[in-house]
Amino acid sequence: MFSLLRNRFGIPGLVAVVALVFAMVGGAYAAKKYVITSTGQIKPSVLKSLQGKAGPAGPAGAKGDPGAKGDPGAAGTAGVAGTKGATGATGVTGSTGTTGTTGATGTTGATGATGPVGPTLPSGVTETGTWGGQFTAETMLPVSLNLPLSAAPDPVFVGVAASAPGCPGLVSGVPTAESGKLCIYAGVLATATFQLFLNPTANFAEGASKEGAVMSFGCTGTCIAVGTYAAKAP
Repeated sequence: MFSLLRNRFGIPGLVAVVALVFAMVGGAYAAKKYVITSTGQIKPSVLKSLQGKAGPAGPAGAKGDPGAKGDPGAAGTAGVAGTKGATGATGVTGSTGTTGTTGATGTTGATGATGPVGPTLPSGVTETGTWGGQFTAETMLPVSLNLPLSAAPDPVFVGVAASAPGCPGLVSGVPTAESGKLCIYAGVLATATFQLFLNPTANFAEGASKEGAVMSFGCTGTCIAVGTYAAKAP
């Protein structure tokens, strides 16, 4: 009976039912002396006998939603630095390589052909050479220019160790001439006397040609006349 009531109304409901019964049976006396307002007024042994067994476990509830993602953990402290390893031993130095041999010198190329010679001596260029001979009577000695001048020069005979207008003399042993001059320098005159210049291209008229000149010498006994010349193209 108590078990049925306990299962139906629970402990608080059962207490209320018992109080109602007491109220109905005891009448006014119960209402005055035994009003039960809490389980503390009921004897513990009575309460213990009134407690029912636990009911069967209810079905499992639905799976709850995942919880919020937790905050990142604090960074860990840096590990202790490892000790420096020992220095390795120095390797053995390799041997020095041998010096290579010098290559053979190449052969010299062939000399190029001589360029063509111009028809006349270029302007401002000086041509030099030698003249002379030995003779026993009046004679003629030629002075021929390797490159003819563009115009017949003015010939000048200069005695031994001397100079003349247009013919400054020998510079370091080299004969010189001013523009348009053919300077004939005597190095040795032995019993020979210069007389005049002759132009072989104009029937040996007095003067010189573009190719040079012929000198006429007088002679007493055995004569020698030698020297140098310079002709400068105008």
